[in-house]
Amino acid sequence: MNERSGPSRGAWWRLSLVVAIISLALLPAGLMPKRAHGIASTTFAKSVPTNKKPATPANIGSWAAPHNIGAVAIHMALLYTGEVLMWYSDQPIGSGTGSVAVVWNPGTNTVTSDNVPFPYDIFCSGVIELPNGEVMTLGGKNDTYGSGSDAGIATALQFNPTNNTWTQAKPMNYARWYPSDVELPNGNVIVASGENYNATRLVFQMEEYNYTTNTWTVLPYTADTSSTTNFYPHMILLTTGDVFMGGMVQSNLMFNSSTNAWSTSPANPSLWTRIYGGTVLLPGLTRVLSVGGRQESDETGTATNSISWVDFSQPTPAWTDGCGSQSINGIVGSANPTGCIAESSGGPQAMDVFRENTNLVLLPDGTVMAEGGGQGEGKYSNPVYYPDDFNPVTNTWASRTTGDWASQQVQRTYHSTSVLLPDGRVVSAGSDWGSDPQSLEVFSPPYLETGGTRPTITSAPTSLTYGQQFTITTPDASTITRVALIKVASCTHATRFDERFVDLTFSIGNGQITATAPASGNYAPPGYYMLDILNSSGVPAKMPFVLVN
Repeated sequence: MNERSGPSRGAWWRLSLVVAIISLALLPAGLMPKRAHGIASTTFAKSVPTNKKPATPANIGSWAAPHNIGAVAIHMALLYTGEVLMWYSDQPIGSGTGSVAVVWNPGTNTVTSDNVPFPYDIFCSGVIELPNGEVMTLGGKNDTYGSGSDAGIATALQFNPTNNTWTQAKPMNYARWYPSDVELPNGNVIVASGENYNATRLVFQMEEYNYTTNTWTVLPYTADTSSTTNFYPHMILLTTGDVFMGGMVQSNLMFNSSTNAWSTSPANPSLWTRIYGGTVLLPGLTRVLSVGGRQESDETGTATNSISWVDFSQPTPAWTDGCGSQSINGIVGSANPTGCIAESSGGPQAMDVFRENTNLVLLPDGTVMAEGGGQGEGKYSNPVYYPDDFNPVTNTWASRTTGDWASQQVQRTYHSTSVLLPDGRVVSAGSDWGSDPQSLEVFSPPYLETGGTRPTITSAPTSLTYGQQFTITTPDASTITRVALIKVASCTHATRFDERFVDLTFSIGNGQITATAPASGNYAPPGYYMLDILNSSGVPAKMPFVLVN
């Protein structure tokens, strides 16, 4: 979480060269570990599926060649135009220049420079997509404190996808570096955590942004977070309207935005600490999945392959913690917490490999793709090159049932990002270390490689109101088995902001689907979503954008 031990921005190429030279020097001495998928083969026992299928694109998907974008995508946001905004900062400390930003067009594979025109470093800021579709950055780094400082700024910027311009919003009341945010059912945004203005402590006060009036309000002291809150906490809006705070540390906190107070739910925290682990709200909007991460704050520690979940639809929500493996002080398989449920006893199926700093991407078929990340022993060490896929219906991982998916070429570990594109592909980028950090790669999941007929949407509304019944025209109506809305995603540092998959009720007619929009902002906070229809073969249509308000 602390940036001090990582390479400085603008120096990644020099550090990469040094590491390469050292690695070559060590190789003759036999000190370099062997690699499998770019992973130290001595650090985990890979589970080999018994029914592994032949490695064809239809089973494992495919990656396009890396494409240089001239920037390290440490932050990423999908825009309602279908383009992707990415930014970081590569300016000298104290230079007073803005952050580097680019907009990538997936259709044309072209990149446009849209650097921040203001003297603010929005590196390690929070990210939120407002109800009008503008991307808002919250906080960032105060470079005037010099190299290595983690001081925050109070700056809030907005990016307009229509004309690709940056504007300044009203600044927050508190400076923040590494903050998190979440959109409430009414479209307002709350922000929490972050390092303060002089890098001496976390900011405990939460504040709320009203996007219609461009004003910030500091919430009452009852809304303050505690000293145990971490950087970039995962904040998830539930259908009750409450906000669950999960990861990166053990957490069992629930925030009620009506009373501005915290409560304890579930009754006990997860058994696993997940520093730089992944957390996501699964389809159905009641179950939260947490995977991987480290148990130790020491960045040389190794990640775990364990997973956990909690179902808030239950009368008494409780964490279901699977057992897993990890390496503590070089001892593989150590430190399984007492009380975890082994797979042999019906516990959650662990991933086939340790992962930290992995991005969890909700796919159009309702599964969760775990992309990038590394096994630990350093933030950029032992990268995992192949994605995995979690099925929340069967609670199984693709690597454990049908085999590994296709491997990408560039390591995507710490500071990596990824989002779902409207054509069903996934873009992966970032990680300011390695051979090609200023590139992106695009993955076509197996559902796009089957060769089967892909459904099409002929017409659909461009905006919806809550509870509205609407019509989707498609010649493939009779084959459709699922209709959903997928919120445009933004991410950084293995934290996903407002990512959600909202299933819709629907009926099939002659050449059309009649569906019903979500009942309220509790299910789908106002903003832009992709309209997803899935056929009986698990193949999605290209997804148009729809504004829900």
